[in-house]
Amino acid sequence: SITKRITYDQKVAIAIYFSSLPPRPSAEGTTALSRKGEVIFKKECTHCHGANGQGLYQYPRLAGQIARYIDFTLHEFKKSDGRRKKNIMHYIAAKLSNDDISALAAYIAG
Repeated sequence: SITKRITYDQKVAIAIYFSSLPPRPSAEGTTALSRKGEVIFKKECTHCHGANGQGLYQYPRLAGQIARYIDFTLHEFKKSDGRRKKNIMHYIAAKLSNDDISALAAYIAG
């Protein structure tokens, strides 16, 4: 695989390049579900991910991610199987209902 042949510095350069690209607009988040997600996002997510989902400090950018990825990732954080229990996102995701996660995914993707 190509990832085995590139150096650590090349991987960092690729990550920096892709994180510098502006998010692509999406039509995924134009519903009432998205509006609900905006309320949740402003309450739960902006402290670490920024007001526009641009990412702050060591926390990743969420803006422009596809809904399917956000939904899957939040459900993974929510699991109580122990793999992510010490991650701050586990505690945040654990409070969210499945409907809340769908709403956040719609808003972030929009």
